[in-house]
Amino acid sequence: MRNVCICFWVVCFFVSVSFTSSCSNIQSKNALYLEKDLIYKPNIIGHWTLSQLSINKEPKTPKNNKPIFKVKSKSHGAYDVKVNYIDPYSSRERDEHFELRLLKIDDNLYADILLKGREDERHTFAFVKFTKNEKEIHVSFPKSNINEFENLLISQPYLIKKGDVEYNKDKNLIILKATTSDLKKLISYYFSHSDEFSESISIVLTQDPNSSLFRQKENLSLCRNLEKKVRKLLTLLEDSKNHAKFLKLALSESFLKEALRGRTYSSFVNEFSEYGAKRMLDQIRTIQNLKPKISGNGETAIYSFDQPINGQKNIIFRKIKNCWYIE
Repeated sequence: MRNVCICFWVVCFFVSVSFTSSCSNIQSKNALYLEKDLIYKPNIIGHWTLSQLSINKEPKTPKNNKPIFKVKSKSHGAYDVKVNYIDPYSSRERDEHFELRLLKIDDNLYADILLKGREDERHTFAFVKFTKNEKEIHVSFPKSNINEFENLLISQPYLIKKGDVEYNKDKNLIILKATTSDLKKLISYYFSHSDEFSESISIVLTQDPNSSLFRQKENLSLCRNLEKKVRKLLTLLEDSKNHAKFLKLALSESFLKEALRGRTYSSFVNEFSEYGAKRMLDQIRTIQNLKPKISGNGETAIYSFDQPINGQKNIIFRKIKNCWYIE
């Protein structure tokens, strides 16, 4: 029973411990990539979990017990992935480790997955698609019964040599011994003609909002995107409980250091809430739908008001170390 649980949770993104027939049953002794094929996608680094959409597809999966996929960068284009989850049958916390590499074939993104620490290390593959904001990953694993695969080799003999395939009919496993070049042809054909085979396993991963890496990426996005930052500043200003967060997001480190000389941060926040927040709120509300004038070097953005607000004609943002701050 434990293998069934791991099979859905772990393999449904990358690879299975047991490779049962409900998971990807196409494996390879060789990799799908050459070193020159690998691509680096920094946004995959972080913590991920199964989306609610994927959880809903598997009614036996506990709704409050999603696995966490922790992705770190390694050398030579590889990512180290650690999967942490609670085994519902033993109630024990468990980990699995594997290596992930990304590559493109015919402008499509694929993953080569290698489970480490096993006697017989094999590769499996997935078709990968990021959403536009790259906060979700759609993953599809190949699945085919042996008869279908044998028919494929008859109809498309150029894809792979019959001698490069082994079958384990007891476990419905298809084990490939083909070269990397032939594997690329096969996998590309498979996913472009997936309607001819059994349905691929498809899941959606979403960034874990509770992870510190997720919050760091969000803060970095706010830091660099001025329009997004203005909207966030407005939201924080509208609630006095968030004024401390507003000041840390709006003001540069050097400005805050100077402003805090001889006083505590809490006293600075209280003073702002009492004397400056209303004026700043009027200004931020005014500029939320305006386009700023950007300086030639791209480091200054000036929002000009049609009418002065509390005696000010504009509000200026300055870029410091690639982050926008109110001057």
